[in-house]
Amino acid sequence: MKRLIWIAILVTVAALAGCSGQQEQKPQVVPVSGPEDDAYQTAVYAQARAEWEEKAAQGDMQSQRQLGVMYLLGQGIDPDYELAIDWFNKAAAQGEDIAQYQLGFIYAEGKGVEPNNVEAHMWFSLAAQQGNANARIRLDALTTDMTTEEIADAQKLADEWTPTI
Repeated sequence: MKRLIWIAILVTVAALAGCSGQQEQKPQVVPVSGPEDDAYQTAVYAQARAEWEEKAAQGDMQSQRQLGVMYLLGQGIDPDYELAIDWFNKAAAQGEDIAQYQLGFIYAEGKGVEPNNVEAHMWFSLAAQQGNANARIRLDALTTDMTTEEIADAQKLADEWTPTI
């Protein structure tokens, strides 16, 4: 059982962190083939969520980010953008670049919030400063839809932002 949980975790983490191509890759969930597989996969996600919640409550930023992914994508649960944003904010506040990228995506796409290019730009910029290639790609694309003032506002927010640790 633990081996399967780690496989599910690795698939999600690899999809989020290992993207080096020119296109954004979305996290993938291992496909299922029938109702018994759905129930099994839900149980695996429930076990992983329980473990991540325990670690996240202690401040573990990777667990906080993974919970954000789980709620954003509805992995084993109904999607909940509010909880996803909350968990991503906790991880991003500690400087976790994938959580920062995810917040940029949420604000750019308006997932549970009003679309906000300035906020998206700030988060993509913070993640890109840490070497997140997907954030750099999204940042470049986003700036083509922004005014000079919006870009300056976003950069000011990024420059003033400091992690909470």
